[in-house]
Amino acid sequence: MRIRALVRFMIAIMLICVIIATTGCEAYYDRKLDEMTLESVQEFDISQDEYYMERIANPEDLDIYLGAIESPKDLMENGEALWIQMYGEESIKPDRPYYIYYDKKADIWLMYGEPGYEIQPIKRWIDSIEEKLHHPIILGGIEYIIVQGSDGKVLAVWREF
Repeated sequence: MRIRALVRFMIAIMLICVIIATTGCEAYYDRKLDEMTLESVQEFDISQDEYYMERIANPEDLDIYLGAIESPKDLMENGEALWIQMYGEESIKPDRPYYIYYDKKADIWLMYGEPGYEIQPIKRWIDSIEEKLHHPIILGGIEYIIVQGSDGKVLAVWREF
């Protein structure tokens, strides 16, 4: 009888710890989001980066607008909402925190996530399955988005390993 009560007590304590831990993570994310300012965002020059320039080669192909992006918070909220719509919430949340860069000359924002797991072994495994099936498999990865600041036009959005 005492053992059963002790087990229930331990389960209750563990559930409380899990609730506190997960709530604390969201609160930390929101606090960091509120602390971000344009001055705290790293600058970059998109014209000097071939990788990203290739991604926005045909921005007219995308007809997605997020609204004017005036702060990192705008980009994080609107970009994450688009990613969730495209890839699902359960695959986006683990990629927090996001990295944000801003090109002042071109008024272009770049944001991408941080993978929540080691992706290279998974990538090799998926590549081998794709080769056998002759069909692409989309699973996890890092989301990227490039947005024009003035009107929020999405110039590129993709996911990769």
